[in-house]
Amino acid sequence: MKPEVCVVVPAYNEERRIEACIRSLLELNYPRDRLKLIFVDDCSTDSTPEIIKRYAAEHEHVLYLKTCGSGPSKARNLGAEVCDAEFVAFTDADCLVDREWLNELLRGFVSEDVAGVGGAQRSPDDEHSFGRRVQLFLELTGIVGEYTKSSQALAEVEHNPSCNSMYRRRVLLELGGFQEDLWPGEDVELDYRLRRAGYRLMYSPSAVVRHYRPQGWRAFARMMLSYGGVQAYLLRKYGFFRKLHYLPFVLLACTLLWGAAALAFPQLLLLPLVLVLLAFLRLLSISRSPADAAHVLALCMVAVVFWNLGFFSRLLRGEAVSYK
Repeated sequence: MKPEVCVVVPAYNEERRIEACIRSLLELNYPRDRLKLIFVDDCSTDSTPEIIKRYAAEHEHVLYLKTCGSGPSKARNLGAEVCDAEFVAFTDADCLVDREWLNELLRGFVSEDVAGVGGAQRSPDDEHSFGRRVQLFLELTGIVGEYTKSSQALAEVEHNPSCNSMYRRRVLLELGGFQEDLWPGEDVELDYRLRRAGYRLMYSPSAVVRHYRPQGWRAFARMMLSYGGVQAYLLRKYGFFRKLHYLPFVLLACTLLWGAAALAFPQLLLLPLVLVLLAFLRLLSISRSPADAAHVLALCMVAVVFWNLGFFSRLLRGEAVSYK
């Protein structure tokens, strides 16, 4: 018999995406009597609550809960607390899950010391061109940020994003769940505590969600700014524990060395242009589209600027990164 699973989805003003998310979850290839779908609305001001309530009235295994201005971490913890399943899975309201999503996540629990399993992220079929290019950018930089992964086999990892993850509910609650005043980065912080407690995390590439990405430059820049800021917070709290934490200091050191060397060898001033050209050619070989290559290269530049701006501003000011 399959284990009982509870899926928790936090939502705030997601009227454009939430219905497609719900429908994909309703189509999961998993026994209805072993599954509960919990949607936690965080005081949305659009039609998100009404959409969820309509499906909750039609399907007894769909549950509507409400928080108010508490953030996704609190919503996930609340969902995990009210269900009594052996496993609790998480995705976001702007995601679509594949039919075999839960079965593929469960495959990753290969031993009792595995506390969590995550899966792959792809672009939805109707994703905007900007969002598809953001997805390509995330895939290319995944080795650094661990947000997306390229592995094609079941593998142990250090972190799985909360938009596509499953945990043993008992372990999740024992460790206190997600840090409720933290977003984004609450999933990174949780996974760090799990590994520090002696548990393992796995990645199952066949467990797929399709995730809508930012639809414009401003939204993308804000995302990078917040990602950089939360990494500074985690660095101050725990010290260096991710490859990503070393990068801003390596970048700063390389920039200073380049500037000093260029004083003696002015031709080195052309080095950034050479690196940009090489990066463009590499992206072109991957995307086979000059427009996509140029766009992703621009995304990389924006990401470097705003991620580091968020990182160093938070690091120097020593401010906590909080949802509230």
